[in-house]
Amino acid sequence: METYERDLMRFDTLCEELKKSKFIVAELKMMKLLKCIADSPILMTHLSECMDGFNYEYEFSKAKVPNDDEENTGSKFCFNLPIEPSKKVALIFRIMYDIDVKVLDLQKFIFEFFVVDDEPYLSFDNFINKIITPFQEDFEYIVTGIKRYEEIPVVERKGKLNLKEKYLIDIVEILKKTTKIVDAEELKPGQKEEMTIMTNGFANALISIDPQHILVSWVGFKNTLRDCKKAIPMLKKIEDRLKNSGLFD
Repeated sequence: METYERDLMRFDTLCEELKKSKFIVAELKMMKLLKCIADSPILMTHLSECMDGFNYEYEFSKAKVPNDDEENTGSKFCFNLPIEPSKKVALIFRIMYDIDVKVLDLQKFIFEFFVVDDEPYLSFDNFINKIITPFQEDFEYIVTGIKRYEEIPVVERKGKLNLKEKYLIDIVEILKKTTKIVDAEELKPGQKEEMTIMTNGFANALISIDPQHILVSWVGFKNTLRDCKKAIPMLKKIEDRLKNSGLFD
């Protein structure tokens, strides 16, 4: 496996561990995630681009807005992340860094912006859903150029090769079903993350409509997904459509 894929898989695994953790170990999981990014030249390159010209204090204060539903939620303020993925990633990274170096208290931060019924566990889950999940998804998007698989658009290509649009659409739809099958399976540690990376890579190759890129990605995707027995029928369907597409004629 190439360094790029290994680093991204490690990042995804640590994000998932943090998302599934309890509050008591969240800061430790966060520290491991930050270290993973710092240890990866590829991830650091993309993060540095996000941080270039980023004004942390301004974006933090801008994200802090009055809560119109304070009576029901208990929070005086909401924390609205920037829309732009690079700013979102930069802001959340700095928040996690400040938590790690004890500049920002995680518990106070959660109860200021993400409290749910004064319940610590529900409030922590709310923090995970609104901070960690967007960080994971948007950073992966910045690194790979594609969204989480369910959001990958079908891009119409005209006048390029012989891959008919209907075959591309069919394969993308099959990949979406394959992703759901993999997500529902109990697999060995790291296996599901590797399958997700290979699926996204194959989808990216399809959208590029580059025969060599597709062929290489298909081989890696197929060999990786074979370990998920319930996905094998889907692999057969994809293989049939690739053969009929005219792409490799």
